[in-house]
Amino acid sequence: KAGPVAEVAARDNILLGIVGPAYSGATIASLAFYKPSGIPLISPSATRLSLTDPGQGSIGFPVFHRLALTDTTQGPALYKIATVGVVSPRVFLIDAQGPYSVSLIDYMKPAIPSGQLVGTDSVSDRTTDWSPSAAKVRTSGANVVIYTGYFPQAAALFKQLRDSGYVGVLAGGDGILSPSFVTLAPASVLDGVRITSSNVPIGYISPRLDMEFRSK
Repeated sequence: KAGPVAEVAARDNILLGIVGPAYSGATIASLAFYKPSGIPLISPSATRLSLTDPGQGSIGFPVFHRLALTDTTQGPALYKIATVGVVSPRVFLIDAQGPYSVSLIDYMKPAIPSGQLVGTDSVSDRTTDWSPSAAKVRTSGANVVIYTGYFPQAAALFKQLRDSGYVGVLAGGDGILSPSFVTLAPASVLDGVRITSSNVPIGYISPRLDMEFRSK
């Protein structure tokens, strides 16, 4: 939906800038219209590295800016949060095939120690029947499932995983960090789900800078 919206907005001569787009995929779909018009974009949540990476063409330059950390940080952090306290983690990764989802997994995989990744699945974000994925999780013996899509699909996936008998950790990235997430499945399913946010305390990036900031 972002592309057609951007096409109309980019023709608005009095538009000064846009807060957004919200997601990496939506940003990529919108840039073809916003870049030629020179409209500044400031996204609170688009995390794909290539949007601002000179090594990958800086596809958002010069109009795209963001407040969120990129997936180079969020990917490894998601693995750590998902597995903390788990004895002998057996991790199963599920992506939603979109730019954000695949990128997050690509940067997560190198952080997973050898032998811990027991399976992966790649499923369209239009999926409603998650029983094939649930069967793969069950066969793999996973005790940690990480989904890198968005909250509507995550709620359905997590519910169907629980209904299938899965009792391990459920986790996801900032794509499921939405107030609406908790309304889409029972509390018995969502209680304890581990979620990363791509906006983190400055001390996570630089303890020294955090101390200097506090002192001033």
